[in-house]
Amino acid sequence: PSLMLLRHFLHRKLLSYYAQAASSVVGGFEAPVSFRYLLGEWHWRYIYGNLYRQQKGQWLTPTELFQPYYSQILADFVSQNVQQDTSFQVVEVGGGRATNARHFLDRLRVKHGAIYDKLDRYTLLDASPTLIDLQKSRTRGIDKIRVELCDLIDIAEGRKPFEFENAFVLGLEVLDNLPHDRIT
Repeated sequence: PSLMLLRHFLHRKLLSYYAQAASSVVGGFEAPVSFRYLLGEWHWRYIYGNLYRQQKGQWLTPTELFQPYYSQILADFVSQNVQQDTSFQVVEVGGGRATNARHFLDRLRVKHGAIYDKLDRYTLLDASPTLIDLQKSRTRGIDKIRVELCDLIDIAEGRKPFEFENAFVLGLEVLDNLPHDRIT
C-alpha cells in the first residue's frame, strides 16, 4: 500500500462531500425563529425539532439556527475592535449559505455606518463549487462582497498565499472540517 498523509486523505473525502449539491450539504431556512414568542425550553425544542426534520438530514450551523443574532454579535465585535483610522477587510472561510455574510453586512451598514464605510470588502472563501454558486446567488447585489473558490489545503501547504491585510478572519464551522494532521 502507498503512504498518504492524513490531511490528504481527509481532504479527498471532504472534497467529495462538499461537491454534492449545496442543498445536500448545509441546511437552512429563510425566516428566522422569533425568539420573542417562544414559551420556554419545551417550545424551543419543539420548533427546532421541526426545523431539523424539514432539513432531511442536512445539518444546521449556529449562524442558521440563531439568525440574525449570531451574525449581529460578530458585526458588533468587529465594529468595536476595528482601528478607527484605517480601512479593513473581513474574510469568512467556509461561507456556507452566505447567511452570516448577509446579516453581518446588514448590521454593519445599519448600526455601524462609519465602520461599514471603512470596510474595503467582505470575502467569502469556500472549496465547494456548489456552495460558491449558492453564495453568489444569495449575495447578488450586496455591496462590498466577493466570493472566491479557495481550497484551504493549498494555503496550508503554501501553494496559494493568504494575502489579506488588516483583516478579520471568520472561521465559523470550519475548523472541524479542515483536513489536518498538524496545526501551524
